[in-house]
Amino acid sequence: MDAAHEVMDKFSGASLVGKKYEPLFDYFVEFSDVAFRVVADNYVTDDCGTGIVHRAPAFGEEDYRVCLENQVINKGENLIVVVDDDGCFTERITDFSKCLCQGCR
Repeated sequence: MDAAHEVMDKFSGASLVGKKYEPLFDYFVEFSDVAFRVVADNYVTDDCGTGIVHRAPAFGEEDYRVCLENQVINKGENLIVVVDDDGCFTERITDFSKCLCQGCR
């Protein structure tokens, strides 16, 4: 570690489960009561990567299951999808809509 960084504290990942966090962007602030909290599942490990993943229930079977089990989403409800068929962010993501694919520029 270089001199520009200082370790402030050390703790286990398990101690974070249930903790809420402030999202980087406020696009989904209306979901703050159920989202933006740390959950755990055994498919995430630290033997290949950081051991931290972002959940996107509309984009993966495991993400959907974990979000359902942790009451982040409810079975049968419409899931939020913020990328269009071209892979570009939709208008809801105001800072970045239409920015990520060549066809949208």
